[in-house]
Amino acid sequence: MLARKELSVGGMVDYHHSKNTRQASKVGENSQYAYTNSMVQENLLSRITVDPGVCHGKPTVRGLRYPVETILEYLAGGDTMESLLAQFHDLTREDILACLEFSRRMLAAKTAHLVLM
Repeated sequence: MLARKELSVGGMVDYHHSKNTRQASKVGENSQYAYTNSMVQENLLSRITVDPGVCHGKPTVRGLRYPVETILEYLAGGDTMESLLAQFHDLTREDILACLEFSRRMLAAKTAHLVLM
């Protein structure tokens, strides 16, 4: 059975299962792994910014004009992380991981208002 970690984000509680946590618990470092993993995720999320003057207030990567939505569309369309990094030289691997973490957190929220077209 996979271990269960609890991460709190802006009042939201997110339950996350991870094979890595199961491995860490074998070595007896589960709590330190969860703390370190949480810090890494929070650090990634700090790369996502919202500024009403940039891209109409949509979440962007580091205030650059790369909306999170656009990065996710590229990935959903089949582009690899490597191809995005080659195409957009000012993005880093951590920026793309931050977009993925941001979308995971948004989907994990208890309430979400979705517009389906």
